[in-house]
Amino acid sequence: MKLIKHDLQFILDQILIAEAHNTGDDLLTLLGSPLLPYGLRTVDGSYNNLTPGQEQYATADRPMPTRLTQTFRDAEAVSIDLDGPGPMTLLTPTYYTQTSGYVFDSQPRTISNLIADQTTSNAAAVAVHNQVSPGAPSSDGTLFIEDVAPDEGL
Repeated sequence: MKLIKHDLQFILDQILIAEAHNTGDDLLTLLGSPLLPYGLRTVDGSYNNLTPGQEQYATADRPMPTRLTQTFRDAEAVSIDLDGPGPMTLLTPTYYTQTSGYVFDSQPRTISNLIADQTTSNAAAVAVHNQVSPGAPSSDGTLFIEDVAPDEGL
């Protein structure tokens, strides 16, 4: 790989931005826009959002704002012993509401499919559509759901 002066300058700029970030300097003034893809990011996500007042958005262990009431179904019982001599044994029930340990689910694609399915056959999509972007679905049953940040208006 061959680097040119511009590549090295770009890398140096990222390091300088990260240093300014670490010392608490105003990065928005330094960069000019919070949308520019500059700087090094923190592992926990803190201060990755450069908009003033939103520095902790999307950080680790911060609850994600939701528009609908959360309901969880029971997960499945432990099918293999992943924790060795730990507290979980075969057939121990697991739950999506638990805050530690393993959760067993033989259908992990369900969440992805529900998120991607924006048709009238998905009750969650219909509920969000009616709340955020009311209107008739298209002729093929597809719902238009406006892209709105979950924390908008907070």
